[in-house]
Order: sequence, then structure tokens, then C-alpha cells
Amino acid sequence: MGPTDEIEQPPLLPADARRTQWEGRLGATRLVRSDFVVHGDEEVRSSMKGIAYLQRANLQVLSVVRDKILARVAGFPNLVFAHVTLPETIVMWPRDEFSAETMTLIIRVKGALEIESEGGILSWDPGISLVLPGTTPIRFSTSGPRTEVFYISMEADRFADLVPTTAERPQGRAVTPAMLAPLLSFIANTCTIVDPRPEIAEALEPVALEVVRSLLVSAFGRRTPVEPLFSRVHRYILDHFHEAELRIEHVARHLNVAVRTIQVELQNGGTTFVKLLQHARTVAALELLRSEPSVTRADLARRCGFGSLSSLQRALRSVSVADASG
Repeated sequence: MGPTDEIEQPPLLPADARRTQWEGRLGATRLVRSDFVVHGDEEVRSSMKGIAYLQRANLQVLSVVRDKILARVAGFPNLVFAHVTLPETIVMWPRDEFSAETMTLIIRVKGALEIESEGGILSWDPGISLVLPGTTPIRFSTSGPRTEVFYISMEADRFADLVPTTAERPQGRAVTPAMLAPLLSFIANTCTIVDPRPEIAEALEPVALEVVRSLLVSAFGRRTPVEPLFSRVHRYILDHFHEAELRIEHVARHLNVAVRTIQVELQNGGTTFVKLLQHARTVAALELLRSEPSVTRADLARRCGFGSLSSLQRALRSVSVADASG
């Protein structure tokens, strides 16, 4: 094992620029193939091809033992496969709005991989993790001489029916990467295609989508019907409106969905998170006033989650104005 160095980072590209680059590379072929091969920290610093790859992928190699990193990538319009082998390495994935609508299945086949984030990650040992849509940064750390990992990045909405709603594994299920070997073999082979012509992409893309669905079902099982997202968000608000610091990010983390997913769902229902939260707090304040007429305004604001007396007063005035106009 060689020494490890800290690596100066190339500038990150904005999400819009990376999206434009990706669409331009796809062009009419609908399949992009690329390889990233560097031998240790010096090549990570100096390789223009390596720097360009990291910028496109929105990744930062923070440190690496002086040994070879190999990443083979195959990308369809809404699906990206990566088959990676690397030495002891620390990689940061800053994530941005480009990641808010995608999720990533990570399968560690060999070696040791640690994934750290404050965002939504379902990690089921041994070696299977699902990074949920979001913009929270993620840190990957590998240890040992060689770690082999498959990354499958996908459009979240396309596979929403297969995403588990809890980190608890279904009873009786114990899946290992070895059990997924036939499906992973397809991904590994796709990541070595030499001539990604349009007719090849056209034949492979539907198969690739089915392989991903099979991986999700094999890893997490079929999901039983769940309460609609709008109802789950509303119920969480009704249970927690009294918390003055309640934010949409808290709800998203609890429900294991992206903030943007909640925003779209509520928008489709004709409302917003702020409106639902404000309504829940206002209704609670009115009920308290009726049941406890002597309650002080300060106590009322505290018990109903308003951050200040002025916020409470504005909410009550809005009800009075609505009643008067009605």
C-alpha cells in the first residue's frame, strides 16, 4: 500500500452546464461510453481527461493511495452505469439540483466502502445502499488494496414504485452482492462496449431498464401500496406543526424522498409546504383560543409553533380578514 496525498480540486461545474454537456454527448446515439483510468494522486492532479471526467460526474477525489483507479461508465438518457475499482480513496460527491431527481443504487462487490451523509441513504449490509434523491453532500471512503463497486444512477420517478419507504429490511430477506451477480454481469459488460452505435443503444436501453428494476426488486423486494405522498406530508405536518424549526427538509428526510418531490406533489395539489404548515398552526391556535380563552399570546405562539408573536398575529389577522371578506 502506497502513501496517500491530499489532492487539489478542480473547480466544480454548475448543474446546468453539466446537464448541457451530458445532453450534447448523448446526441443521437442515446448511449455514452467513457473510461476513467489514473494511477494515483499525481495523475488525478494532472490528467486533463481525468479532471474533465470528475467535473462531468460532479465528483472530487480528496485523497487516494498511489495505485490505479479504474471507472468504466455507460450512460443512457435517464440511466447511468459505473463499474469502479479503486484503492484506498476518499471521494466527495457535493450534489446539486441535478441530483434532486435521481437516486443511486450502490453495490459493493469486493473490499470495504463507507458512505457518509446527512441526507437520505438506505444502507443494508452487506454491501447494498440506495442514495435517495437530494442535494446533501455524500462522502465515500474505501479501505483495503482494491474495492469493486457498481453505481447505478437512475431517474427517481421512473422507479418510484420500487423504492422502499423504510430502512427496515423485509422480514426473511437477506440479499448479498453475489446473489445479484447475473444482473451485475450485464452492467459490467455494458460498461465495456467499444462501439456505442444508435442501434446498439436502442436494443440495450429497454434491457438496461429492466435489469435495474430486477436489481431493485431483488435487493428490496416489491413494495406494498402506501399512503399517497400528499397525505403522508400533511399527516407529518399535523403531528409536528408545534415544532418552531420544522422545515420541508425535515419532512423529506423522514419520508425518504427529495425536497423537490414534495414540492411538486404539493403544487399538483394546489398548495405549498408553507401554506399547509401555516394553516395547521393557525387552526391549532384558534382551537386553543376557544378551549382556553385565558391563554396568553406568548404561550399560544409557543404551543402552536409560531416563531414569534408577530407571526402569530399575522396568522390570526389573515383569518379575520378572510372571515370578513367571506
